[in-house]
Amino acid sequence: MNRDSMAFVVYMIHRCANQWGLSPAAVYRKLKESGCIDAYLVPHYGVLHTQSSAYVLEDIEQYIDCAMKHGYSEFDRSDLTFEIVGYRQLGICSGGSLMQIEQDRIKLVPMTAEMYRSFFLDYENDPDVYLPGQAYVHYEYADEKVAKYV
Repeated sequence: MNRDSMAFVVYMIHRCANQWGLSPAAVYRKLKESGCIDAYLVPHYGVLHTQSSAYVLEDIEQYIDCAMKHGYSEFDRSDLTFEIVGYRQLGICSGGSLMQIEQDRIKLVPMTAEMYRSFFLDYENDPDVYLPGQAYVHYEYADEKVAKYV
């Protein structure tokens, strides 16, 4: 953690403490136990520090809520998807996430086996992303291969 990301984490701890009516020490414990500091705030500092503190605070609340509901102590974001209710999954994002919408809100939800299968069933390799000299491999869906991700 560099100096800038540490300052950001400290700021967000105090912002959460003020919002939730808790001491900064209690908020720190909550963020640390959920994995929010090490797995979310620090790695995504580059994007998060450009957002409003209200936005980041709401995202922290969703992160902690999802982490606690699903029993994660070290939260693995690759097992999450962004959900936008009312639309079908739009595509996979980095870390194995799918995107969906919920009343103008995006939230994190756990990936399900059905979501993984749906994504890979419609997946296609793009020959334009292969480097020169790299052999293009046509993708064919195989349930046993997809089962590795569920």
